[in-house]
Amino acid sequence: MNDLLERQWVRRHAVAAPFGVLAAMALLVYLSGPDRWTASQILTLAADQVDLGAVLYAAAAVLWERGVRMVWWALEQRREWREKMRAEGRAEGRAEGQAAILTAMIDSARAEGDHALEERVERIAQEKGISLNGQSTS
Repeated sequence: MNDLLERQWVRRHAVAAPFGVLAAMALLVYLSGPDRWTASQILTLAADQVDLGAVLYAAAAVLWERGVRMVWWALEQRREWREKMRAEGRAEGRAEGQAAILTAMIDSARAEGDHALEERVERIAQEKGISLNGQSTS
């Protein structure tokens, strides 16, 4: 798969390179040329700028290609991090809810004097590793 992507990358830039070099060279000529040009001045200046234009295009193409990949990778990492944090939050909320329910059941059983229910709830909490009143029962 990587080999296929690399070949596509090379093909894409082999097709785009002449146009990219031309655009970079035209920008260089525009930025470094006089206010009023003659055709011979433009061609002479353009011939002098071709090598630099090719280097600038290649650098921009690689930077763009890799930069886009980095952005997508960063977005994927962010999505994974958010999913992980959501899952941890759900698990924490579920554990707190279970502990609150079991604590309420134990308090109710104590108030009614039902020691059998109190012991069963404590045993269930211990088997499930649920912390009651801030103390771990596992």
